[in-house]
Amino acid sequence: MLHVAVVGAGGHSELNHGPSLRDLSVPGEVELTAVCDLDRDKVVKYARAFGFARTYTSIHTMLRAESVDAIVAVTPVAATSQVVGELLPYGIPILLEKPPGRTFRESEALVATARSHGTSTMVSFNRRFVPAVKEAREWVERRPADGAPRLLVARMLRDSRHEEDFIIGTAIHLVDTALSFMGTPERITSHRRTSPTEGVSYDARISFADGRIALLVIEPDAGVDEETYELIGCGYSVQIDTLSNRVVIYEGGDRVLEWAADKDTPMHVMTGCLNETEAFLQAVAGNGTFVPTLADAAAALDVAASIGRGRFRSTTFRGGHDRADGCR
Repeated sequence: MLHVAVVGAGGHSELNHGPSLRDLSVPGEVELTAVCDLDRDKVVKYARAFGFARTYTSIHTMLRAESVDAIVAVTPVAATSQVVGELLPYGIPILLEKPPGRTFRESEALVATARSHGTSTMVSFNRRFVPAVKEAREWVERRPADGAPRLLVARMLRDSRHEEDFIIGTAIHLVDTALSFMGTPERITSHRRTSPTEGVSYDARISFADGRIALLVIEPDAGVDEETYELIGCGYSVQIDTLSNRVVIYEGGDRVLEWAADKDTPMHVMTGCLNETEAFLQAVAGNGTFVPTLADAAAALDVAASIGRGRFRSTTFRGGHDRADGCR
């Protein structure tokens, strides 16, 4: 029996994590033990909506009172470092929100704390678990090593997103997904453009081993919501639309796969949160791995922050899924 607790009953948690845990709770296997939030009204409403047994307004009170096997921590960017830093010493596996801190230094501190206490962690980069991305990844990973993608082109467009932390709070999804397909970056060239009428926009070229490349375009105020990825390898092209949850694959000039989620698919399934939460609980139960890790997330945060500055600061990257060897 896995006893699960949630820290954070805000909007994102209510829309995605709560429904996912409710769907995955199985009598005798997964119990939703407790939920904690500083806002008493929110936490009571959350518990009733998703079936949590008890409510708390203090994480330390909750963890002293409850026997917990897994924690899902859904916190704002500004609070993640402090809250997760307080949770890690308990040694309980944690699924935490991205980014793991506001800076690379904060994320590295969490990595060190997790290691010192032997705490397993997984970071909520839910794009990796979007059904269309999962479908595409499975197709790509069935190919031989020398058939790995040699080019990735990704675009994130949004409407009227002017928050200062957009690049590390939202666009980091684009970065992490790119790294998850392409591996560990070797060099980054990025540009940051600012104008009074068009706001801020970014583009980046990320180089990987054997000449593989990712090209990223990030436009926070393009008047439309779009998030797409195209993987190009020897004789094939994989086109992913994460917002419509659709993937189309061409190989040898033919369309060999077209998949799309049903239009009535619930939001927490479309966003990948259900798949992500299931993967986390499987890892806690010893039937999977905690990926992406805090170290993966720290690497993605450093790349995203570098793109945000419009220049690259050399560092050691530890994240990504290395599939070396381009087409030969």
